[in-house]
Amino acid sequence: DLLDKEEPNKPSRKENGDSLHIGTAVEVVLGKENRYGIIRWIGNLPGLTPGKIMAAIEL
Repeated sequence: DLLDKEEPNKPSRKENGDSLHIGTAVEVVLGKENRYGIIRWIGNLPGLTPGKIMAAIEL
């Protein structure tokens, strides 16, 4: 399972300069709703552009 293969907890930068890492609380927009969750995985998915970072969020 892809989510079981967590990347090292290497911080990523978001627009305002803050670090994002596993365990960070985040706000995401889904349609017209704001939802809140926790980052559970950060990494690259096979077959996507190298360097494109994805995150799995538990809502």
